[in-house]
Amino acid sequence: MKIKCNRAILMKKLITFPIALLAIWFHCNAQLFLGGEDKGFVVGYSNGVNFPMLDFGRENFSNLPLGKIGNGDTNRLNGYAVGIKTSFHYDFYAAWRFYHHWNVMLMYGEDVNTYDIQSLSAQYHKLNPQSQIYVTSGDNFNITQFIAGPYYCIPLSPTRSNADNGKHHSFHLNPLRSNISFEAKVLAGIVSSNYPSVFFIGPGQTTLYSFSEGRGFGYFGSVGLMYYIVDGIGIHLDVNYEGTNITYPNYSILNYNNSNTMPPNSYSANTFDSPKVMDIGLLQIIGGVSLEF
Repeated sequence: MKIKCNRAILMKKLITFPIALLAIWFHCNAQLFLGGEDKGFVVGYSNGVNFPMLDFGRENFSNLPLGKIGNGDTNRLNGYAVGIKTSFHYDFYAAWRFYHHWNVMLMYGEDVNTYDIQSLSAQYHKLNPQSQIYVTSGDNFNITQFIAGPYYCIPLSPTRSNADNGKHHSFHLNPLRSNISFEAKVLAGIVSSNYPSVFFIGPGQTTLYSFSEGRGFGYFGSVGLMYYIVDGIGIHLDVNYEGTNITYPNYSILNYNNSNTMPPNSYSANTFDSPKVMDIGLLQIIGGVSLEF
């Protein structure tokens, strides 16, 4: 019995010893494999302006449901979107570092652009110079993005942070770094967008064109620089491009007789299950701040 017990103890030692050596070796080499003893997290916020591109930034009167007025109705939409001065972009994001300078990022963002109703009105009256129709819209574009993908951040002229004092420090996304880092993101996901309603107000009747919300697959690319103002807090300057093809499943035309007071006396509404599509491109210039922990 004593011999059996000794053999069991010996077997446990033979199994436990190499496992312990393996655990110690992995602990000592964690920075080599993972870029630090612990995985890093970062959360951030950015905002800026955008420049509308593709169909979204075009002003072709024929590419609207009401384009039949000019004998050019198609299944495509143009956005009449105004950028830079009257645009706004913001996003919130979270990232997790899983290997060296590689991270996986989750982002929610929104872009707001005004609708160039003045151009649409001018085009309409060019086709109908004697018309007493007043063309207006009270809406803006609101484009939302829910996207995810890889985020790469690498220091320029890397040096160890002073806070580390030559030791591993789990507070940082990149334990070995300079104050300035290059960053790049490639994300993809779901994008949704409204299309502003358009009113044609005449002396006797008003016509309202409205659209259901559209959705599509979106892709996002970004390059920029990050500067650490203090350990764990960085400021960012980035240039992004976002693209998507939005499908609006239907649109409605509401006609009602005008009166001196609202609501109108009578109306008729028609919904057309004829999908309309629009390519959206957004060139974004943004700045932001991030916190690492």
